[in-house]
Amino acid sequence: MAGVRRNLLARLLVAAAACVVAVALLSLRADARDCRQAGVDLYLRAATAGAPVAQASRRLVESCAGSEPLVRAAGGLRHFERWDAATRLARLATAREPDSYGAWAALAQAARGDEAERAREQALELNPLAARASR
Repeated sequence: MAGVRRNLLARLLVAAAACVVAVALLSLRADARDCRQAGVDLYLRAATAGAPVAQASRRLVESCAGSEPLVRAAGGLRHFERWDAATRLARLATAREPDSYGAWAALAQAARGDEAERAREQALELNPLAARASR
C-alpha cells in the first residue's frame, strides 16, 4: 500500500511540475507577442509623418526585455529620420546591456557629435573585428 501511495504522489508531483512549466511557457509566449506588437505599433507610428512616437516607444520599452528589440526599433526610427527617438532607444539599449556591441553600434548610428563618436569607440572596443569589416 505504501508503494502505491509513493507512486501516486510521484505522479502528482510530475503533473504539478508539468503544469507550472506550461504556465511559464504560455507567459513567455504572451510576453513575446506583446513585444512584437509594440514594435509593429512603433514602426507604424514612425512611418506616419509628424505622428508622435513617444507613447509607442514607452510601450516597446515596457513590453520587451533585453536590448535587441530596442536596437531593431532604433534602426526603424532612423529609417524614418526620427533621430531623437532612435537615439533615446539606443541609449536605453546600452543601459540594459552595456556589453552589447549591437546596442553601442545602434547608438553610434543614431546619435550625433561626441556621443556618436564615444559610442563608436565603445562598439569597436567590444568588437575590434568590426573596424576591419567597415574599411
